[in-house]
Amino acid sequence: SIASLFDFENREAVFPAVHRSYKFVLLTMTGTENPIAESDFAFFLSRTDHLRDKARRIPLNADDFALFNPNTRTCPIFRSRRDMEIARKMYVKAGIFWQDGENVNNGGGGVNL
Repeated sequence: SIASLFDFENREAVFPAVHRSYKFVLLTMTGTENPIAESDFAFFLSRTDHLRDKARRIPLNADDFALFNPNTRTCPIFRSRRDMEIARKMYVKAGIFWQDGENVNNGGGGVNL
């Protein structure tokens, strides 16, 4: 399962020899012997010190994947923790707009935490 995923854009030349339009990810995974209840995500980072900014760090768990993308269970992407909190409130209040019949009972495809 995913322990953390940090998405970087090379806009501010984290890697100076690499073109600024390239993106890269720091991904940490764990096996079944060390399960993670909640994973740590951050997106659109352009400097390594952004990792210390708690407002950019977004905790997500399997229930969040199901809430935000119930049909695909793919990873939602947010710019900040506040953006995620606002979206969570909206999704909880509004409910699922469309539930694909194939995914109602089997959890669908996509990324699993």
